[in-house]
Amino acid sequence: MSGMDDLDELMRALGVTPKGQPHKTGVQPTEPKPKAPLTAKQLDALHKRLGASIRPVKPDKKTSSNSTPALDSVEHLVGAKRRLEQMTMLMDEVDTMSANTLQAEIKAKELRKRAQRAQSKAEETTRIIRELKAELQEAQERNRSLEAQLKDKSLLSSSARAAQSATQAMLDSLRTQTAPSPTLRQLLRARGLTHATEFSQALLLLAEQAPDLLLNSLREVPNSPLPESLRQRIILVGPDETPSPGCISVSVSAERCEMGETGLKAGYAEMVQAAELAGIKHLGLVGGSVPYRKQLKQLAEGHALKLRLVSGTARRQLRQAEADVRSCDVVVLWGGTELSHAVSELYRGEKIWQISHRGLSGMMSEIAMRLLDQAL
Repeated sequence: MSGMDDLDELMRALGVTPKGQPHKTGVQPTEPKPKAPLTAKQLDALHKRLGASIRPVKPDKKTSSNSTPALDSVEHLVGAKRRLEQMTMLMDEVDTMSANTLQAEIKAKELRKRAQRAQSKAEETTRIIRELKAELQEAQERNRSLEAQLKDKSLLSSSARAAQSATQAMLDSLRTQTAPSPTLRQLLRARGLTHATEFSQALLLLAEQAPDLLLNSLREVPNSPLPESLRQRIILVGPDETPSPGCISVSVSAERCEMGETGLKAGYAEMVQAAELAGIKHLGLVGGSVPYRKQLKQLAEGHALKLRLVSGTARRQLRQAEADVRSCDVVVLWGGTELSHAVSELYRGEKIWQISHRGLSGMMSEIAMRLLDQAL
């Protein structure tokens, strides 16, 4: 028999309902029928079935004479109810713990699945890393092989360039030896002289100022400095122009004058056109006197060609010279003018041109010729 059945039996024996009211029957007795009290043996049996929490109440010495078996049964009943409530609370706690345990097991399963997925991803990542390391090692080996091949090719290229330079030097030497020397007339025409009177005037001045130079050129001495001297010393002047000291001045018309405004403008316009054909937009000029640089600055106004004029005698640092080279397409070292060696040696590279003509118009003419050669 369960604890609830024992409790119900005890309540029926006491004649009370769960609310403490007497049982109702179909026929109401006129007088309540007294219930026989439980014997001590019956109470012990109920006590064993209900549990140790329900104990018989020991009669107090002071109140034992007044206590009745019914009161003892009520106390047992109250204890049984309390025990039942405790058991109910314990069962609720057990149910709650069971539910929590079930949820914990579900979470544990989910965590195990996540751990398995994470482990799978880690293994996949490790595999990918191994493959990447293998590919990196192969790439490094290929790179070392390519570097070795490149080094071999660089050595071969250097040898080829050296052989090419030697061959070119040999060809230049043979070409110089076999090429006929230009005649004096050709040299004078190349300088810009066109008429016999101009030839005569130049030759007379050469005979007066540089007779040894003229005699050596007439004797066809090898490597004669006459062509360079003609470029540097002969200047074409107009009727009203005064040549510079030490120059061989040949009188020409105003349009051909290398010192007058008309001739300078024409020479500068020719240089601008040649620069446009060669794709040159910034031209540097190192050297020349202060009046020459002033004239060039005036001629450059209104033209697309930009000039960077640098004094050839003022102190200049290497970083300034490097800035000049970077900002210009071509830098001309104007030799034969005010140009010190300390300044000219700062300028090095493929952009550097050297022109030794003393005159302003002749210098512009030579620059124009070089620009045309570069354009073609």
